[in-house]
Amino acid sequence: MKTSIYIYFTQSHHACDVLRQLSNFCSELELIQVLDFDKKSFIGLFFDHDKLSYYDYRFGSLSLDFDALLRDFRRQNLGKKELISRAVGQNKVVIDSTFGTGKDSLTLMYLGFQVNAFEANPVAYILGKWNLEKSKIQEDRINLKFGNGLSHYKNLSLVQKTSFYFDPMFRPEKRKALPKKGMQVFEELIANEPKFESAIISEVLAHDLIDRFVIKRPIKGPLLKEKPHHEIIGKTIRFDIYM
Repeated sequence: MKTSIYIYFTQSHHACDVLRQLSNFCSELELIQVLDFDKKSFIGLFFDHDKLSYYDYRFGSLSLDFDALLRDFRRQNLGKKELISRAVGQNKVVIDSTFGTGKDSLTLMYLGFQVNAFEANPVAYILGKWNLEKSKIQEDRINLKFGNGLSHYKNLSLVQKTSFYFDPMFRPEKRKALPKKGMQVFEELIANEPKFESAIISEVLAHDLIDRFVIKRPIKGPLLKEKPHHEIIGKTIRFDIYM
């Protein structure tokens, strides 16, 4: 069953070509072009001057600028001491089973890992795919595919030891403050994603070339499986590592 989503173009002469490209990205998404944009009621994709974003009148817009994100990494002088780098270990290849807004995938790529990423939500997927292809990032450094990474990883042709990364996008029941507008939009977009089942960890680790399963958790969040082999703990998050 296809997911239907509205899309609005600020310049309608781009519509046919863009709709064709987006449909080629993901056949499970039905794009419905609308000719009027009402910021008080619109929920859907918004296309303006080659930029694709997602808009929800309740929270605002979500835009992905991967080139700007990489510039931020350079300014911050990110290095191998980053928690996420320590979590995925020495393997040069990482499967990011939950691409989301792409920040973790791009962090890993920037730190020198080859990233095979998956996104199961069709709207989030084409938002990420479009903006990746329009960025200056080389295609061989990060490969984004549509599908549930917790099962679709089996379709990859792995040739070396690989780490498996999973971020279940935790939503704290009690917050001291609301997240940034963009994250509010994204959380609402993926609110109905399928739940994680702990048995998948053992299944993934049974793969000959996957020897590390990393789960991103809030610092005081419950374990998703029994006690991990190792933990890397930061100020607000931790990484539970199974081997």
